[in-house]
Amino acid sequence: MSMRVVYSKKAKKSRKPTAEEKVKKPRDRNLRISCFTCNKTMSFELLKPTPPVVSKPVEKKPFVATWNPNQNNQDVKQNKAKERAKKRKRNNLSNLLESKKQAEEKEKKSNLLSLDDFMKL
Repeated sequence: MSMRVVYSKKAKKSRKPTAEEKVKKPRDRNLRISCFTCNKTMSFELLKPTPPVVSKPVEKKPFVATWNPNQNNQDVKQNKAKERAKKRKRNNLSNLLESKKQAEEKEKKSNLLSLDDFMKL
């Protein structure tokens, strides 16, 4: 025994379809059962799926942008990660500059003789 779903054939169209014809309509479906022993076939019509409902086109309204001053606060909150990264970078650079200045000051102090050092010589 075999069971198959058989679809109806589409008719060939020689002209361009209109807008109404472009909407896809479901084809007829039949369940065909055939017996191998007695070669008997039986056909049952299956339910047709409901065609899609065509809705009316929606009127398009022109876009009007509105500005709300409260939106500016939300933008600041979104950039916190960038701000933290900038602060970290500034901190690193300021620490490097500070250590460089301290090293230069030590170098200057080592070149100058204090009064005690001068007296010892």
